[in-house]
Amino acid sequence: MNAHTCQHYADFMKRRDVSWIFCICCALFVIGMGLTFQAPWVDWDASDYINVAENIVHGKGIVSGWESDNIHAFWPLTVWPPLYPILIAAFMMVGFTSVNAAMWIPILSLAGIVIVSFFFGRDLDSPITGYLWAICCLSLSSFWEMTRWAMTEMPYIFFSFLGLYLLLRFLNSRDNWFILLSALFCGAGAVTRYMGVTLILTGVLILAIQSCKKPKDRIKQILIFGIISSIPVSLVFLRNIIYKGQFSGADRGSGSGSFLGTTNDIVHVTLSDLNPFRSLTSSVVSFGLEILILLSLVIIAIFLLYGVYFSNKNQFKNTAKKFLYDKRIVIAYTLIYVISLLVLEIGMGDIASIQTRYLLPVYPFIVVLLFSFMRGACAHMGYRVWKIVCMFICTILVLSFFSSQIIGAIPVISDKGGKSYTDPSWYNEPVEEYQWLMENTPHGAEIFSNNPRALQLHMSRLIIPLPERDNTAYAKKLLSKLNPGQMIVSLNGKKSTDQYMNADEFFSYNKNFSSPAVFKPVFSTRDAEVYQVVSPAS
Repeated sequence: MNAHTCQHYADFMKRRDVSWIFCICCALFVIGMGLTFQAPWVDWDASDYINVAENIVHGKGIVSGWESDNIHAFWPLTVWPPLYPILIAAFMMVGFTSVNAAMWIPILSLAGIVIVSFFFGRDLDSPITGYLWAICCLSLSSFWEMTRWAMTEMPYIFFSFLGLYLLLRFLNSRDNWFILLSALFCGAGAVTRYMGVTLILTGVLILAIQSCKKPKDRIKQILIFGIISSIPVSLVFLRNIIYKGQFSGADRGSGSGSFLGTTNDIVHVTLSDLNPFRSLTSSVVSFGLEILILLSLVIIAIFLLYGVYFSNKNQFKNTAKKFLYDKRIVIAYTLIYVISLLVLEIGMGDIASIQTRYLLPVYPFIVVLLFSFMRGACAHMGYRVWKIVCMFICTILVLSFFSSQIIGAIPVISDKGGKSYTDPSWYNEPVEEYQWLMENTPHGAEIFSNNPRALQLHMSRLIIPLPERDNTAYAKKLLSKLNPGQMIVSLNGKKSTDQYMNADEFFSYNKNFSSPAVFKPVFSTRDAEVYQVVSPAS
């Protein structure tokens, strides 16, 4: 093949890559339009992000809000990393509704992830790995679930992909612009989710161990990356300390974790996720079967490595070193992220066991390592039978991760009271409550029929259950923070419990105000009373 033909082939490949990426973007645009305008199911956390974004739009987002960590409170900007609510507010300022803004950000993030994953995989290993990784990211069911739920995972994963890819570009080209851009996106990841601090740690570690002729240049690069990437999250931590007296805005327990118990949880969850058939059934497999599956995978992996070693005894050590060195960014980030997650689990007793939602940001990086290993092993095997075995084993591993993603599509973080998002009694409660309100009030159907998204999103703003009996401070703040038109629900009769206030108890706090709140009854049944706010207390 002459030089002209080679150049023509290279140009064709570049055009093909651009065309392929363009088609993916068009497909994601169409899918995103469909998801956005077909009444998405928005998670509770996302509805709180939207509430914060609405406060920002109305000029209230930079002040400390209610102190109570109640799920129905208007959370202040200090509760979570602020970038996601700020992005929602920015979309709202240019004409998007709050729900559409919250949906478009994950959709655009998913499109960016697919595009960056192709170039990341290509530069990390080969064009084949880039294509496989992009297809994997496009087909992960949990990515689409998190997009549909409007969660922070998608923008965070996009920032992590782009930040680490730009860091790889810097290592390959030594262009200081790449390290500057990498620092900016890693910093953006840290103010999207606090676990983004692991991106900063990864960048500093990689720059510290890189081969550099001048030590002064290495120190300069570490300082540039570290300072630029850590400034945003440092400001957030400083603000949290000023307003809340702690680094994180949300209240967490401490010191009640157990290393032994935590390790058992991690092993149990990891084995459950590696079960390649779990997505086909709703039953939970026994722990013994999970152990058997893990041992089988380990034995097969050892057998596969032995096959590679047997085929390339002389070059096996150098090949293994080269693989680890070339993939050092991905390996370092995965290890730092998982270790940091383990440390947090040990130190914070009220956080649920490490589950698939927490591990979701590193799953794509584990998958690309599998793809790279598959391609590398096939390239260095001399016998066709070993290539077939390698392809089969790696395919099983990748399918196992796909299976875990299907299970991990629904968040499983425990909520107060021991119920989780996947608990049917918790998961169905909001929808059933809306349906019950619509059936029992002439105003309910009118309120929700014109805006189906409100049926799934605005319970924390439109219909507010009364607070717990011992939460008197929250009850007083609720009286002064209610807006005209909002409704409060008081459970009674067979639905009453000793946990929540009834209407009379709640109204008794009106005496603490010079101008009491005014309510009008909407309807009353055997099970509940609903009152609409005429004016708040002052």
